Amino acid sequence: MDRAVKYIFEKHADKRCLGVRAILEEKKVPGPNGKEFTKLVQDTKYKWMSYTEVDQKATAIGRGLRLLGIQARDKLVMYCDTKAEWMITAIGCFKFNVTLVTIYTNLGEDGVAYGINQTQAGYVVTSQELLPKLIKILDKVGTTNNSHQLHLKMPILLTFFVSASNSSYHPRHRGTTQRRSSSPRRKIQQRR
Repeated sequence: MDRAVKYIFEKHADKRCLGVRAILEEKKVPGPNGKEFTKLVQDTKYKWMSYTEVDQKATAIGRGLRLLGIQARDKLVMYCDTKAEWMITAIGCFKFNVTLVTIYTNLGEDGVAYGINQTQAGYVVTSQELLPKLIKILDKVGTTNNSHQLHLKMPILLTFFVSASNSSYHPRHRGTTQRRSSSPRRKIQQRR
């Protein structure tokens, strides 16, 4: 996969690769069952990133994942809405041979926990909006060994850092890194 991605990014280096539109306004609109939804009013013009820019960002993400202890063939859950950051993170995973697992954002808490447990993913990348929902299910994620001691399957939660200059999303979203233990590497090694 890495060779295919590398070939494409080299061949089309300065061409448009990924376009995003700025959000001008967020409106609350009623849904069919009375529940309110947020509708985004977006600019009609796209801000484009070249293949080289996307490649550089994806490589930085992949290297950052490696610094956090994620190795080739480790499983990483993408639990966020599809957007530019999702695609760049996915490409970063492909470049560093990290197995990508996607979980739909419209699943309930039990569905998200089930997906993480079934795939035995060690990491989750999420958005700021979904982080509270993910934190709620941490007690449902993990396995027990013979001594009935819980070993969390996701010692590190990552959220996208989104800035107003390079994203279609509102600048109020800020990223955080939360560690589930003081030594995430130790937890990862226990898991294997």
